[in-house]
Amino acid sequence: LSAVSNAEERAYAPRCLHETRTRVLEDLKEWSATEGQWKDAKLLILPGPAGHGKTAIMQSFSEVLLRQSREARVVVATFFFKAAIPAQSQPMALVTTLAYQVAEHWPSFWDNIVSVVHENMRIFSTSLEHQMDHLL
Repeated sequence: LSAVSNAEERAYAPRCLHETRTRVLEDLKEWSATEGQWKDAKLLILPGPAGHGKTAIMQSFSEVLLRQSREARVVVATFFFKAAIPAQSQPMALVTTLAYQVAEHWPSFWDNIVSVVHENMRIFSTSLEHQMDHLL
């Protein structure tokens, strides 16, 4: 759970300075709302070399989404990969961490997860695609 954007472990994660990277943050906002030039994009990749601020951008953006989600009652789930932390560098934790966050905000979803696990006790050792199809 330390990979979640509002986890204590991420309290000191880098963020964008005020009034910086506004164009990128606006593009991300449009993409998340399926508006503008991003309305048909299912996946958006934020490329760039190490140290150029991708994590700061996404941390700032996820915090904006989390604030907005409280008002709009929209579920936001995040996962930050981090190579230096083994639990956060393994893709196998991705789907379960996202599913957990959805269940936190949408309690009836928890019943779905319990049902899936009950029907297939080895769901957590299946492919990420299988987990995504069945848990999310």
